[in-house]
Amino acid sequence: MLIVFFYLAPVAEEFFFRGFLHNWLKKRITSMYLGVSGANLVTSLLFAGVHMVGWGAEHGLMVLAPSLLIGILYDRTGRVSFAIFLHSIYNLNAAVV
Repeated sequence: MLIVFFYLAPVAEEFFFRGFLHNWLKKRITSMYLGVSGANLVTSLLFAGVHMVGWGAEHGLMVLAPSLLIGILYDRTGRVSFAIFLHSIYNLNAAVV
């Protein structure tokens, strides 16, 4: 179960949400909101929504801010590997706390 939580989930989620969806949206949404790209905002809201459906409203709200921060990093670097690493660290922190 730890492998799924710390490795497989971050890899699968970041490749889909950042590598595919965020990139696809970035070509279509060029606006910025308080330094956050529209693509990041939409991607993060969808990411939080998926977590709300699977884990409940509190969990969905808990992942929204970290998703926005990971999205900002992804916008600046274009590296999914950084997003995966930060997502794994977030999951580790959530498990410890």
